[in-house]
This record gives sequence, structure tokens and C-alpha cells, in this order.
Amino acid sequence: MMKKQKTVLKDIRMMAVLLVAGGAMAACSGEDDAQAPTLDSRQAIVKFTLKYGNQNLNATKLIVSADGQHIDVTPDAATGELWVAVPGFTNQAVILSATVGTDTYVYGKEGVTFENGKSYPVTVTLKKVEVVDLGDAGKWASVNVGATEPHEYGQYFAWGGTTGYGSADPVTDGRSIDWTTCPFWVSGTTYSHDIKFNKYVPTGKESYWGGEGNPDDERVLKAADDAATQNWGSSWKIPTKEDFERLINTDNCKWDWTDDYNGTGISGYIVTGKKTGYTGNSVFLPAAGYRLGDASVFDQGSYGYYLSSSLFSDDPFGSWSMDFISTDARMSGNYRYCGQSVRAVYVGE
Repeated sequence: MMKKQKTVLKDIRMMAVLLVAGGAMAACSGEDDAQAPTLDSRQAIVKFTLKYGNQNLNATKLIVSADGQHIDVTPDAATGELWVAVPGFTNQAVILSATVGTDTYVYGKEGVTFENGKSYPVTVTLKKVEVVDLGDAGKWASVNVGATEPHEYGQYFAWGGTTGYGSADPVTDGRSIDWTTCPFWVSGTTYSHDIKFNKYVPTGKESYWGGEGNPDDERVLKAADDAATQNWGSSWKIPTKEDFERLINTDNCKWDWTDDYNGTGISGYIVTGKKTGYTGNSVFLPAAGYRLGDASVFDQGSYGYYLSSSLFSDDPFGSWSMDFISTDARMSGNYRYCGQSVRAVYVGE
């Protein structure tokens, strides 16, 4: 049964490390980009230096996610530096993802402010996303999307949304999450059945279809609508319902609740492989709660709500989620627009 709406969710906009005035995106990289973009009153100039530990990180690809957009950039091969022109913003959040070979390095931060007409040198220390092999339960990321460390909540995502909402409580951006902010929503109201979508509507549910022609009959998010893929690259995806079912299968994994993960004060589950050869491998899933409505966070520290890429039982209203409390983890349905955590699965070579 679909969960009842708890009222409000707070929606945090992702920090923009991208847009120039007038809506165009600007990023400078490579040997021809030794000089910064021209500084003017309509934008800020940010010079990023990517590091891993004490060393410069010479990434082959950088994804910058902010303010509803993503941009792929190639940092300077020699220095790891990156110039980006951005519009000014206040108290926003950012996700950076760098690829080096087959490895993914990430950085997430909230509450960032850049003022128009100013230039900022920013050194960013990224952390490597570990691929944790849990045997029959699959290969999982060591952190949530939008997080840098395992205990961090990361960002919340609506189903089909690829830029997230911050997990800071109280929220500083004042944004809301409801049906009108839901990806692919066309029209309708929250509790009535006149809601329509222009993507991900099964055959037989024509009353929910608001696109051209017949319903697309799609039930699993495509790569373009997958928050893990769009923020971290093609080696990662949001888990399907079946991926989560393998994870919560107690034949595959042991689930241990903690109120204080590694001295961080963060509650959640340590999930450890049970099959031979994988008993030393584990991931931590923080109880990050969720966002809903007009700038509110719910259940942090007591509940976890993890987004899947699967439509809820062919019902266009919602998607499958993996939810947990200290005594139980299970699959359930949540409305598409609910802001939930994303823990990616690895699909690379």
C-alpha cells in the first residue's frame, strides 16, 4: 500500500558550479584554458583544484551537478585545475564526481555561497567511492550520492530527478517538494486521480498519461533520469527493486543496527555479506529520513528511505523504495516526488 504523505518536505537546490549569466553553461579546461573567464558583475569565477589526499587528482572526467544541471568537464591534465563561470548563489549544495581510470572520486557540500563579480580559488579534496562486493547481494557504493563519507546523509532525490535536495536540517534554501516539482508531472492534484505524467506510465494506465500518443509503458528509470548515473557516471545506477530485495535477503546479508556509527553519532544499518568470501565486506546505510513539502526534513536518525529505479507495482503514482527502522528493513511504495536517499550499485567492469 502506498504510504500516506507526511506533509512537508524541504527541497534544497544544488549549488551551481556551472551556469553563466543568461542561462549558458561555462567551463574551462585543458591547455587552452590557462586563463580564467572574464569576470563581470553577472557571474562569479571559480578555480577548482582537485586533490586526493595530498596529491593533485588528474581526472579523465569531472561531473559537476548544480542548480538543475550537469556538466562534463576535462580538468587540466597537468595541474588538475578547473575554471568555471557561475551565477552568484547563496547557501546552495554541490556534487562533484571525478573519474580516474575505473575509479570514482566524489565531493559533496552544502551551504556554499559565491557572489557575483568575485573570483574564488577553491581546493576540493575528493574521496574515493569504494565498490563493496556483497556477493549475491551485488556490488554497492560505500557512500550515498551527494555524500563524501559513509556516515553522511548525502542529498535527497525525487524519482526521476537527477539534481537533489540537501539534507541539512533546518533547510536554508526555502524550496518545496510536491507534485508540481515532480519530474514528468503534467497536471493534477496531490490526492486525486487526475494526476498525469508524460513519462513512465504503464500500458493500461492511460488515465495517468499526459504525453503524446500512448503511454510509454516504461517501468524502470532510464540512464538520463537516473540520479546515480547522472551524478557519478555510467558505472553507477540507482538499484532496482530486485537489487534491494537481494540486499535485504537475510541469506545474503546480515543487518546490524547502530546508534553511533564509528563514533559519528549517526544511526543506521551496517550491512555485511554472509556468503563465503564476502563476510568481511560491509556498507553503512545512514538513517537519513526524507524531505517532503515546504522545506521540512523528517525522520533523520530513526528511518531510512532509499530510492529504487522501479515504478511501484505498475502504479504511476509512486516508486518502490527500501525503507528501514531499527527493527526491520523492507520494500514499500512512496510517491514519486518524495525526496529520498540514493545508494548506488556498481555496473562497471
